[in-house]
Amino acid sequence: MEFLAELEYMATNVVDELNAESEHDIQSIARWQRLFAYTHAEAAAHIMDYRGNLSRTRVSDEHWDIVRAEKVAEGYDREAYEYSIGLRKFKRLFTTITADSQKPSTYLVKLEGSLASAAEIQRATGMTSAPTLIRGIGDAGDEANFVRVDGTAKKAILDSLAGTTFQPTFIRISKAEKALSDSSMHPILGIDSTLPQHRLDHSGPPLTYSPAQDQYPVWYFVYGSLADPDVLSRLLSLSETPDLRPASISGGVLRTWAGKYKALVDAPNSEDASVYGCAYRVVSREHEEGLLYYETERYEVVRCLIEMRNETKEIFMGLTFRFANHSQDLL
Repeated sequence: MEFLAELEYMATNVVDELNAESEHDIQSIARWQRLFAYTHAEAAAHIMDYRGNLSRTRVSDEHWDIVRAEKVAEGYDREAYEYSIGLRKFKRLFTTITADSQKPSTYLVKLEGSLASAAEIQRATGMTSAPTLIRGIGDAGDEANFVRVDGTAKKAILDSLAGTTFQPTFIRISKAEKALSDSSMHPILGIDSTLPQHRLDHSGPPLTYSPAQDQYPVWYFVYGSLADPDVLSRLLSLSETPDLRPASISGGVLRTWAGKYKALVDAPNSEDASVYGCAYRVVSREHEEGLLYYETERYEVVRCLIEMRNETKEIFMGLTFRFANHSQDLL
């Protein structure tokens, strides 16, 4: 049925294309100039390209009947309205791609060929010291050595190999960002701590902000799959069942992205919002690194207020993972 529907769409578009010369092109160009801020030449070119796209999406007659009065009042006809829908989808996709491309990236580079040692990587990148060696074992039991580099170092490596035939092996790794300020509470769930009304008074003695960037052990509020003891045990290679304690946090709300993944975001009205999950005490940087890589760069670590859901009702500051890909559609 989907195939037949697609053929029907394309047939309708062919008819439109054949009739294009008889339509009010001058009015259409003027309309597109007003609606989309195109010049006369740009509007004419976009209209021609759009009408030539025989697989373009069409709204149903029922859809158009519902929105017709509103959209006509705004200056649209059906063609311009359908074009605007596709334009919004493109802008959303472009925003997502642009945002992802601007994120700091980390790579593993395999030590082989012209880059057979950490010292070679150091020379190629200008690092002050040789990077730490990371050993890996493949599915077939073969061993390989890697070092971790950032995007700048990757570019330096590629530049150093210009003119050679050697192709280095880079593996991009995705990791949640953790950048806790030591001069403010930023970042904190549900509050933009950079706004003046949320800044703390620094006129008194120096303040310390907790949890600190490198503070261990540290309490994390976990939700979704991380609140599953089996998942957490496998992820951190724990020999015992993890001590997950029922807890809640305020200032956030859970959404869903990609149809199945939990995404914690700031709540519109943070005072009335609570999310239920578990508190888990992360004892070391190594364990925290495991959580950061599990959550990937789509999330960021933020401070939050954790309340234990037991007889103590203890409340304290901890950390959690907030969804960072704001251009992603959430449900």
